[in-house]
Amino acid sequence: MNRILGALFLVGLASAASGAQWTKTWVNQGGAAGEWAEIRFENKVVPVPLNPTPNRPYIIAFGTGKPPQFFLAGGLLDANSRGRTRVFVPNHAGLLGLTVYLQGWVYTPPPTPTWIQGDLCTWIISPQMKARFIPVGPPRSIIQLGGEARARLANGQVLMCGGQTYGPSSSAASLFLPASNTVRTVGPMTVGRAYHGLAALPGGDALVVGGTGLAGKLKTAEFYDGQRGVFSPLGTLPHAVWNPLAVPVRHPITGKDYVLVAGGLVTSVSDKALLYDVQGRTFSTLPRMVRPRVFAAAVALPGGAVLITGGTSDLRTALADAELFLVSTRSFHPWGKMTRSRSSHAAIALDATRVLLLGGSDGSQPLDMVEVFEGLRLRGLPLPFRLRLRREGFQATPLSDGHILIAGGRGPDNPARIPEIVTPTGTVAMRPIPSASEALEVIALGLDEMLTYGPSGYFRYRK
Repeated sequence: MNRILGALFLVGLASAASGAQWTKTWVNQGGAAGEWAEIRFENKVVPVPLNPTPNRPYIIAFGTGKPPQFFLAGGLLDANSRGRTRVFVPNHAGLLGLTVYLQGWVYTPPPTPTWIQGDLCTWIISPQMKARFIPVGPPRSIIQLGGEARARLANGQVLMCGGQTYGPSSSAASLFLPASNTVRTVGPMTVGRAYHGLAALPGGDALVVGGTGLAGKLKTAEFYDGQRGVFSPLGTLPHAVWNPLAVPVRHPITGKDYVLVAGGLVTSVSDKALLYDVQGRTFSTLPRMVRPRVFAAAVALPGGAVLITGGTSDLRTALADAELFLVSTRSFHPWGKMTRSRSSHAAIALDATRVLLLGGSDGSQPLDMVEVFEGLRLRGLPLPFRLRLRREGFQATPLSDGHILIAGGRGPDNPARIPEIVTPTGTVAMRPIPSASEALEVIALGLDEMLTYGPSGYFRYRK
């Protein structure tokens, strides 16, 4: 700790050199106390003045401000290192869970000693724990630019379909098979789609609805047959829809299965809604929602209800209100307000009346706020802690101990590679996902399991 706490000389000696900065952030964004962590620089970048000069030392510093104040590690960073090095994370209780700004500094020996400032990157030092994300499966063969839909099917497999590529919207579809950590091609869909709704149905089947294709927003839906691995058209919808909610819900009396398709974009943000009858494979028109919404969070509750929170009605300002859909009456009802306006947030049902809401965006910036929405009181209650990093568009999955695992998302500190666990008293950072890409998509595989993937491959969490 003397090295860590006593190396304030870094700040005194540091002077940024013009034109000599790193061009990318650190690939690794954290590490476990008392363990080695590898640091990689994107595209194997080294500072221009040091390439290809060998045997130049580097210093890595950290601190709670910018620039950082404390020494963490040192070594050689030159053309031979290929932009990769290892650091030993100090095993000190005072560092656990600390959000620090990691900073590279390169020292040029006398007679003209200089310190070259590198890119800042938020690191989180995690406690030692066995649970982690490990590489599984093959690399991604198709470069996705967004808009792919994915859902865990009733048989445990994960269906991934559509999305934007460098050409038109894709009709490709594949299955991730958790039992073997392999990917199998199925389909294709009857038409290329991006930003469509996808809902898992009983028996391993799925509903695909709306999206955008060559002709713009799509007015069609299709059925995925899980036994045969094929898609078949379901005809024309009453209206086109882009990025709708698609939530399975069961009638509390008849036991029939439906899918609520609501909100999204038509010509503007939509308040239109449809109900898909799983057994009859037909759509019927519902009364309009309480308000137009897109990027809202929706979660099915016991008793045939769907709670819909937040989102945006104008693509600029996040909403703070909630509404409830009741399948028994086929109607939407105002259902109180959250403590904070949110869109692109995560929602997890805790029981029949309470829903945990995490992160999201308030329309201007990602959020780290956590609250419990109490349906009986029609209001949200803020919890006395925050996420480690502000993030939106991420995935949350329950753990068997009652905690919540979150990963992925977007935010100012590139949070996709930094998972964290939400407990009743706070959040615990985990080791970073060992991906060379910041673009990670996340899928919940069920209790205690999560899958992330990017261009470099798949990474699976098992507790």
